[in-house]
Amino acid sequence: MEAWNLIDMALPLRSWTRNVPFPEGVDLLCLAEGGMTTAQWREKADEVLTHSDPAYRQTLLRLIVRMFLDLDPDGETILETPFLRLLRDGDEKRRRDIFFVRYALAHPWCLLAARRLILPRIGREGDAAEISLAEWDAFVSTYIEASASEASRRKTRSTVIGVFHQLGVLQRSGRSTAPTTLKRAAPDPLAFGWVVADQLAAQLVGEATREWCVAESDGAQLFAVGAEQGQALLRTAVHQGELRAVKVEGERGVRAPAPYAHAVPARA
Repeated sequence: MEAWNLIDMALPLRSWTRNVPFPEGVDLLCLAEGGMTTAQWREKADEVLTHSDPAYRQTLLRLIVRMFLDLDPDGETILETPFLRLLRDGDEKRRRDIFFVRYALAHPWCLLAARRLILPRIGREGDAAEISLAEWDAFVSTYIEASASEASRRKTRSTVIGVFHQLGVLQRSGRSTAPTTLKRAAPDPLAFGWVVADQLAAQLVGEATREWCVAESDGAQLFAVGAEQGQALLRTAVHQGELRAVKVEGERGVRAPAPYAHAVPARA
């Protein structure tokens, strides 16, 4: 199957300097309900925010709407989606995985890092492979827009590393200048099933072979799963109803259940 994410068309990339904190972002998202307007959600969220800086509060809520909430075509009404359901009903592990995999998809930097830096290194050297700080700096410098300041480059590097750390793909011990050690993550099966189903639905394809899902899908790349591990995750997701088992051109495949909403650009 042809790759869907045409990241190269977006190069060079803008810096990534604004973050949505965890678990605060999850707590605010759990206030969202299908049929609620974004204005109603902002009002509820504003009541529970503890930060006194109005600029911070406004920016945080705007980022959450843009990155995490799926909206009706009017751009104002929140849809009740599998993402919100799994987030609200999940334990801490599922909430963390589904929050950060969606966060990773909100900006091209993470898929680019997975494809150009993390997966090739794991493929050559296996688990416990390392990426030095200098290599991360070179990666960011290669793909960031030329006008980005040095501070923006460092913040972008820190943000990307932080997301993959939360996804369970890398860890760093000791100083912030220490190399990052890579590993294949162990995502929650329903979080993995969600990101596969959401990609299939968003791309209007609806189904794909299981082989493609565990090797080429966004979820497989962002969590850096192995083939056997990915197949086990798919089986659990099918068993739990987040995916449907189908045949795709004679091969074992999966289909996104209908309806499976995906994001409409928001007027944040």
